[in-house]
Amino acid sequence: MTTRPTHNVDEDISLGTSILKVKATDADSGANADIEYLVSDDHFSVDSNGLIVNNKQLDADNNNAYYEFVVTAKDRGNPSKTGTATVRIYTKNKNDEEPKFSQQVYTPNVDENAGSNTLVTTVVASDKDGDNVRFGFVGGTTSSGQFVIEEITGVIRLHGEKISLDRDKYELNVTAMDDGACCLDGKNNIHTSTAVVVVFITDVNDNKPVFKECASYSPKVEEGASNGSPVIKVQATDEDKGVNGQVKYSIVQQPNQKGTKFTVDEETGQVSTNKVRFVNF
Repeated sequence: MTTRPTHNVDEDISLGTSILKVKATDADSGANADIEYLVSDDHFSVDSNGLIVNNKQLDADNNNAYYEFVVTAKDRGNPSKTGTATVRIYTKNKNDEEPKFSQQVYTPNVDENAGSNTLVTTVVASDKDGDNVRFGFVGGTTSSGQFVIEEITGVIRLHGEKISLDRDKYELNVTAMDDGACCLDGKNNIHTSTAVVVVFITDVNDNKPVFKECASYSPKVEEGASNGSPVIKVQATDEDKGVNGQVKYSIVQQPNQKGTKFTVDEETGQVSTNKVRFVNF
């Protein structure tokens, strides 16, 4: 056999496609010249006539664009004699792979008071065919509300003169589209894949508690009230979220003040008398 038969095929040929025929000769006669063929790669098989077909789907992307294997020709003599040849099958790449994101869901966090041009996250996608990948949002745009995505890099940032992140989270549907640059006819078969970016908004403790009914507070206590007698229940609210919006109450003592005539429940805001004997002046 020749030392290295070669052939070129498209990577998307059907199973069982005839690819190449090898031929070995034997100067003997009878069974000593009866030849059978074997191949070393299970992607292929060879019949008694030396015809090589593919048993599996070929893939140019995973095999450096070719398959190389050994074909053995073996006679039926006793003892048997063999000869070998190395076969190389070149596979023509087709734009048959879609871009793959590094993850299907991205979950970045952004402070609620973040400003324009703040980095949100970077999405990453690659294409096994070797195509260039461009990013966008579903619908074919590079902007979605207060978010923009850089087409080449996949960087997502906040955008706008006035940023207002007033939700707990924002969900962005991003796309990665190949350009078919891998192949001559690649642009006729463009692929797009999608991923989700869930932007969680982190509350910033930028609001102070407010006693909204402060102007109406006018409690009175009888002079003989016993210790722990209720005086008034105050309420303050905080527009922050989570622990930043939880309010605890306390009484602020004045400088050089020893003790206080009142106590307040730090959770409920209930003000009560505290170890004081009230007298008339």
